[in-house]
Amino acid sequence: MATLNDVTQLYDLIKTARPDLAKKLKDIIDAQSFFAQFGKGAGEDLTPAQTVIFETVRADWNYDQTKQPSEAAKSLARIIHAAGGAPRTPPVPVLATAGGSTGHTAGTGAGEREETPSPIADLVANCSHDMLKGFSLSEKLRALEMVREQSAGPLGSKELVILRKIYRCMDLDPGFVADDKHRFEGAAKNVEAALTLKESPERETISNWDDAYAPTGHTLRQRTQSKKAKQKAARAHMANDNIDWGDLDNDTQLPAALKADLLAKKQVAERIVAEQCAAFGIHPPPPIVFTKPDAPGNDNSVSRGLYERVSGTIQLNPDPQGAFGDFADFVNTMMHECAHFYQHCLVKQLEDDRLEKTDPRYLQAKVFQINFLEGGYVRPDQDCADYKKQPVEDHSNLVGRAAQGIGAAIQKQISEEELNDFFKD
Repeated sequence: MATLNDVTQLYDLIKTARPDLAKKLKDIIDAQSFFAQFGKGAGEDLTPAQTVIFETVRADWNYDQTKQPSEAAKSLARIIHAAGGAPRTPPVPVLATAGGSTGHTAGTGAGEREETPSPIADLVANCSHDMLKGFSLSEKLRALEMVREQSAGPLGSKELVILRKIYRCMDLDPGFVADDKHRFEGAAKNVEAALTLKESPERETISNWDDAYAPTGHTLRQRTQSKKAKQKAARAHMANDNIDWGDLDNDTQLPAALKADLLAKKQVAERIVAEQCAAFGIHPPPPIVFTKPDAPGNDNSVSRGLYERVSGTIQLNPDPQGAFGDFADFVNTMMHECAHFYQHCLVKQLEDDRLEKTDPRYLQAKVFQINFLEGGYVRPDQDCADYKKQPVEDHSNLVGRAAQGIGAAIQKQISEEELNDFFKD
């Protein structure tokens, strides 16, 4: 256990080079001096809270001097020991709630819990971004686990802030990325081959992808107005509350041409997901369903789709500017959401003891597990930057960006082959 003498020695060492860290130690020294007036002698053991602050300052200073993760790892070990790092509760099972996990508002009202101090939250709060960045993924995972273990229920506002701070310092596990790259390359090859095959029914749909809202007119203004008018007309039809989006095949309310266009594009979506799942070793692929249309907001942003964990489905927005807008973006969306399904399958294998510790995906699956827990998922309306950086979105965005090139390559190949066929005839 650290003592006031340890604090004083470190303070003298760092007060010139790091006055920001030294101030935290000076607070401890002043507090101990105050308590000494009431019989607590100088040099006695620090309180648990003071120990956490001291260890985080020491860890920050050590990392600042060495920039070596090994030194940072030693410091983290001391911090975890000081914070009482032994697991106290088993991991909470994956909570599959609609649209992701829900947050928690701190307070003491009905149905809420009173927040209690969390040593691990305190220590991470006192760590700099650079120091946290230097820890290994295993060490960051342990810190995440401790935040969860030391919370008796839904995470409080303080712990949510700490969770996001750790997310910002996390990168995907290199072993997982290497394995994922191999699987993705197989998926990309399969998707391109399946959708460019001349006998494929999906090929014609891709060739005519933009026909439903194709503009007419000679000037740019005329063409823009024409496209907007067609989109507006489609939205008016889709606004019919009697449309059965859950069973569009048997729906009688949507105009036949619009219905046929959506169903043909859904078939392309199903083919992409089937090929991706086959390459990633997931069986069966998730069902694909339509949601009620969601038009663009005031900022012109629009939802394309999402993976919904409760039903295990990929849900697509049929709005003209939704899932089926630009084809390259569409392929991005499908492979991005299918990657979420893959993450969920990995966590399920982990919880069922079907994922070996030697599997290159094991460590990343444990990170995904925490990200999927109640309160562990950051919604875009909470913080857009943290939403994109959290592990499950970091991975899906990586897959989606790579998939963007697939869509462009497919359209280019089909266009060139059709052009060659035209001149042959």
